[in-house]
Amino acid sequence: MGQKSLYFFYFIGGLFLLLVGPQLFADGMFLDGVTYAAISNNLAEGLGSFWKLYYTATLYPEFYEHPPLALWLEGYLHFVFGSSIYVERCYSFFTAILTGLMIVLIWRQLGQAWTLAWVPLLLWLLFPKVSWSYSNNMLENTMGVFLCASVFFYLKSLTERRALYILLASFALIFGFLSKGLVAFFILSAPLWFWAIMHKETWSRAFIDIGAIFMGFVGFLALLFWIVPDSLNGLGMYFQFQVLHSLSDVITVNNRFRIIKDFFNESIINFVILIIGIGVFYIKSKTLLVFKPYLRTAVAFIALGLSGVIPIMISMKQSSYYIVPAFPFFAMGYSILLVPVASQVYKYIMDREAFTRALRIIALSLCIGALGFTVYKSQTFGRDEAKLTMIYQFSKSIPPRTIIDMEPELKEDWGLHAYFMRYGSVSLDAKSFPQRTFYLCRNSEAMTDSIYLQVDESNGYSLFKRQ
Repeated sequence: MGQKSLYFFYFIGGLFLLLVGPQLFADGMFLDGVTYAAISNNLAEGLGSFWKLYYTATLYPEFYEHPPLALWLEGYLHFVFGSSIYVERCYSFFTAILTGLMIVLIWRQLGQAWTLAWVPLLLWLLFPKVSWSYSNNMLENTMGVFLCASVFFYLKSLTERRALYILLASFALIFGFLSKGLVAFFILSAPLWFWAIMHKETWSRAFIDIGAIFMGFVGFLALLFWIVPDSLNGLGMYFQFQVLHSLSDVITVNNRFRIIKDFFNESIINFVILIIGIGVFYIKSKTLLVFKPYLRTAVAFIALGLSGVIPIMISMKQSSYYIVPAFPFFAMGYSILLVPVASQVYKYIMDREAFTRALRIIALSLCIGALGFTVYKSQTFGRDEAKLTMIYQFSKSIPPRTIIDMEPELKEDWGLHAYFMRYGSVSLDAKSFPQRTFYLCRNSEAMTDSIYLQVDESNGYSLFKRQ
């Protein structure tokens, strides 16, 4: 790969930083991301354990909503580098880089050229929820790394050292499961699609491979339960509180097809690129036969991606970011289909010095501009400025690991719980009548107890202290 080819990767790097960096490194984050950061930081500070995570003293003091691996990995970074909010941001950023690396490795394993490895990276980044997820420290980020690794190892097993790479694919699936749960299992369909569509192997080997990967998973869990008894309780609680509860009791959408709608909404940009790219190619060449050698591989990866979308319809608890781990496989499928178009674009630019120079200038300018904008945004609030300003101010008066009372109207402000724990190691407890040293409320006039004195006020919040 020549020096000029790197300009495409510089462009992708700059685009990635522009889409992810400013939002990620600004202060403030989506509720789930703050929650995961708080739990991870708690682990680093000795609160909770791998199989019994700790959120706050009053809200999920035993947290079983998700398997613990991703939170433990992030917690280890906090243990090494401290409790800065930039630790979880760097962790999320790093998972994006690892996922991008796995996408490139899969691309190469499929026999595609290094010089076009930027294509699946570009299409992956053009799913809007990809940049959103990495900007908000979601568990899907860590799971996505392991699922991409599992597919890569499986593809390797088709050409060399079968037993070793099947075992590695199984371990990657295990780590994916321990990061986010049962949703990782869609990756088990890969051998099926590669047999049925790509004809990479016989049907018997496909099902043997699925069985081998799954049995490796089961064997590891059995060994884990035997060696670490707490793991059985931890995963049992996860199934009870998260899986079964989500299937039977939790409703976040009006119908089961909402996740399909979300998928199509996320794919609009990629669909437009596919239609324009293939359409222009046809207009110029008057044939589509050149796409035929790529069709089976493209469809197989699209089918694998759909395997990560359609099963979510089982539950009425759905959100568009649930399908983020499937996007690398959609991007791979779309990119394989666009190889004839991308090859022509690449050659056209590389054969013209003026275009190559323009690409270099654009790519380097994008990298520098995105880096500068990210540094600037890191000094600002990305969201929840009023709430965060208040917490920064009040935390100066409240000792860490304190439980404070708050008015009942604030009980379900889950962001307040998350931010107070992450930024101040403070737990909140809703009380109609305050009993503890500190009391938080929005309506200071409602405080009539004379033994409490208002000690601080910020953005409509009042902090009282017992005298």
